[in-house]
Amino acid sequence: MEWRRREWEEGLFSTVTMTLTEMEPAVTEIHLEQSGIPKCDRYNNVGVEESVRQGWIDMIFRKIGMMLGYTFQTEEEFEYSPASFQSSGRLE
Repeated sequence: MEWRRREWEEGLFSTVTMTLTEMEPAVTEIHLEQSGIPKCDRYNNVGVEESVRQGWIDMIFRKIGMMLGYTFQTEEEFEYSPASFQSSGRLE
């Protein structure tokens, strides 16, 4: 899907792919990959990639987990660090 933040230049979109994998009954792993994130926003603020990554975790995935009564953990919380930007987590 195409996705953007309002602080980005007009007409600029990134591409988001989400994959849900059932690891076992009642355990689902969510993988999110996003490409096309700009280096800075329309106001020349840098750090956009980290802000977007943290936004997915804090504003989407953790809230889904709370709503469903599950714990959301990122790959880093599993002591795994991917080489490229990916946000992945498990709802248990």
